[in-house]
Amino acid sequence: MKNKLIQLFTFHFFNDGFLASIILFLPFIKQNLNLNLTQVGFLTSILSLSGIVLALPAGHFGHKIGALKFLSFALFFYA
Repeated sequence: MKNKLIQLFTFHFFNDGFLASIILFLPFIKQNLNLNLTQVGFLTSILSLSGIVLALPAGHFGHKIGALKFLSFALFFYA
């Protein structure tokens, strides 16, 4: 049980770290793609809204097939 919790924590940590790193790199993305601040705001909003919209189906499938299997699949798919 303890080993599974450590694995879940590790997957969750890297997933949140990836999301945080995207926000940190937005100024560089803005500069490289010649975006204005409104477009950068839309990118941030799309990232947040997609997480909100996909949270319910992800929770359902995670409960149905098991959290560790689903998080492993999600981490692979997300990368």
